[in-house]
Amino acid sequence: TNHLQSFSSYLSLNAHDVSMDSDHFMDELQIRIQSMGVLHRLLYSGKGLSHVSTEEFFEDIVSTVLKVYGMDDLLLVCEIEDCDIPLDIAAPLGLILTELTSNTCKHAVVITKKAKIRIEFHKTTENKIEQANFVFADNGIGNFTSLNSKKGFGSKLIEMEAEHLNANYTFRNDHGLVFEMSLPLA
Repeated sequence: TNHLQSFSSYLSLNAHDVSMDSDHFMDELQIRIQSMGVLHRLLYSGKGLSHVSTEEFFEDIVSTVLKVYGMDDLLLVCEIEDCDIPLDIAAPLGLILTELTSNTCKHAVVITKKAKIRIEFHKTTENKIEQANFVFADNGIGNFTSLNSKKGFGSKLIEMEAEHLNANYTFRNDHGLVFEMSLPLA
């Protein structure tokens, strides 16, 4: 897949959003570009140009987003089964993780002084098909209607990238936002 297509889709989604001012739009775009920069840095410094390590990739993306928002002190708890995932899975998964982390920084952490993000990623095999279960949770207000409504950009981006991954996902509230997704790895 072409990662520039993801940015093109992002631009198209926002072209119709007249409520987003140009400064906000540029900030949002910068965060996504930096996240894709993490992917490319890991590809070129790793074992090859087709796979990245999940552990390093997820932690680097979240750290990058937190730095942009000035929230380096947010508690990050990771339970990541480290494995190599192909580029065509890493890119959309990275955009989903970027969107969820950005949402936490913008909305969830304003109500708690001890902000926390938990990320889980584990491989499973069902019916001889290798899959992954991905969980993103924060301890914010748990109001996921902005992401779960069909109106918001975040939900559109997550839906678009989840479709690209042939993934199933849900949002729920459990002492904060919980996003769960299962996706095929093959």
